[in-house]
Amino acid sequence: MNNAEISTKEYRVIDAISRNPKLSQRDISRDAGLSLGLTNILINRLAKKGYLKAKKLKARRIRYMITPEGLKEKTKKTYRFMKKSLKAVSSLRGTIENYALVRYKEGIKIFIIIGHGELSDIAELTLRAMHLEGISIEKKQKFNGSRQGAVLNAAPEKIDGNNVLDIWSKAGKIYGGAYEF
Repeated sequence: MNNAEISTKEYRVIDAISRNPKLSQRDISRDAGLSLGLTNILINRLAKKGYLKAKKLKARRIRYMITPEGLKEKTKKTYRFMKKSLKAVSSLRGTIENYALVRYKEGIKIFIIIGHGELSDIAELTLRAMHLEGISIEKKQKFNGSRQGAVLNAAPEKIDGNNVLDIWSKAGKIYGGAYEF
């Protein structure tokens, strides 16, 4: 059996099949966000590794089954991803806490979270959990229509590199490349 960790794309194929073993290859490719040709290659590779089995039902109908070994690999990949994500969130929270404490000690009591999604939620939850007396937390979807991701601004009257924590960039650095939560 192959001891190499399954790739993210292989994981997406196994995950799609685990959610619905009656899917066709076309359905699997759509659910996994992969081309049909790549899906076919990955299914064959996973079958060779012993992680999937294919059972022919009719001339053009195949049912895919995840083997116990395939389920084990999916579980290991999920565990590693969760562990990495929890570590990244913890580190990100520490970065936000440090930033907020420095600004709070400087007399800043208004914190504006610019952006949306998980990162802005992490920023908001972190700030609220700090129980800093008299602070105000505001959330904005976008800043001047140009900012995506999440930014924490501690000086609404002036936005410059000293007053802004780019949470999106920090998350990418902490997570080790592309941010993916």
